[in-house]
Amino acid sequence: MTYSFLFLISSSINHFMEEKFSRNTKHERYLQTLETIESIRNKVPNSKICLFELSQSPIDNEYRHELTNRVENFLEFYNDTDITTLYHNFTVHPELFKYGKSLLELNGLIKTLKFIDNEYSHSQFNRIFKITGRYLLNNSFNIEDYQTKFLKDKYVIKHLKFSEYEPTTNVHYHVFQNKGSVVTALWSFDMSLFYETIDLLDKSFDYLQRMLLYTPGNDIEHSIYHFIDKNKLINCDFIGVSIRKGMEIDDYNT
Repeated sequence: MTYSFLFLISSSINHFMEEKFSRNTKHERYLQTLETIESIRNKVPNSKICLFELSQSPIDNEYRHELTNRVENFLEFYNDTDITTLYHNFTVHPELFKYGKSLLELNGLIKTLKFIDNEYSHSQFNRIFKITGRYLLNNSFNIEDYQTKFLKDKYVIKHLKFSEYEPTTNVHYHVFQNKGSVVTALWSFDMSLFYETIDLLDKSFDYLQRMLLYTPGNDIEHSIYHFIDKNKLINCDFIGVSIRKGMEIDDYNT
């Protein structure tokens, strides 16, 4: 059987309050995004790539031109009403951005999946991957691990299940009553779960909005675990991704 894969890359080249929330300049972030694309082309050469850009403002024309040429689909949401509203709220209350940026990613991912639903036939792909922009598929990633019928109707996400013995400092467990978390650096779902995944992301978005109203905030990693069907969840201890965080000096692999 021949397997076909689609990779979705979330991107924010023009970082919100760059001097406060990113150790990289926009040009460095652009170059790192090109490296993300190249790592996918090297590891999964026959895959298709859709990159969705969530910057608050339009990226430079030269960046847009090059990125458009490197991927099958390039989406930009700077003028989308939902995205502009979120950024307006973060501008007024920048203290919300730490957790609020999860809302941007969820909203952008939902819109991108709806675009994919209109752009492609579901029969074109067996599995869709979501990778965080500027991260890299490394030598631990092997696409052959995903070429199996045993992943039919399954999510593959590195995740952690909390226990009753969690320390009191774990507010996600003791206060928010989250039972675990996922790693969103790279995760994937079988195409049969397409609409279920959109519903999962919609629920996560609504949940995080409520959290920002009544608590200091929560994030996408805990909200996805909160709503995902655990019976369809397969853990992956080593997902094969090199992570480059916005404000952390050291990169690392997972």
